[in-house]
Amino acid sequence: MGARVLIHRRGGDKADRVRKAIIQGSGNDQVDVLVADLAEMKKVRSLAQEAREKVEYLDVLINNAGVYMDEFFRTCDGFELTFAVNHLAHFLLSNLLLELIKQSAPAHHHG
Repeated sequence: MGARVLIHRRGGDKADRVRKAIIQGSGNDQVDVLVADLAEMKKVRSLAQEAREKVEYLDVLINNAGVYMDEFFRTCDGFELTFAVNHLAHFLLSNLLLELIKQSAPAHHHG
């Protein structure tokens, strides 16, 4: 439908395959892949900045990243990894993009 789509990935090429599939299926080439490790809050901030540079408004934000660890692992910021990725990163990213969401009213946030 002509929407600008931003896809986040931590690493690997899965998001690149999704990007290509969206372009092929829709004919819309306005699909970008943004790279950031959500375990690092500095990288979450960079992700938000990159998103703000690419779009002037944000109709929908879907926070869908998540991890599950069988053992305790501390991030470089000192947080437990599952909590950092599954909660803190989504909270921080949503707050950093809140102005874009407000500018898009009525916008939707899922997460």
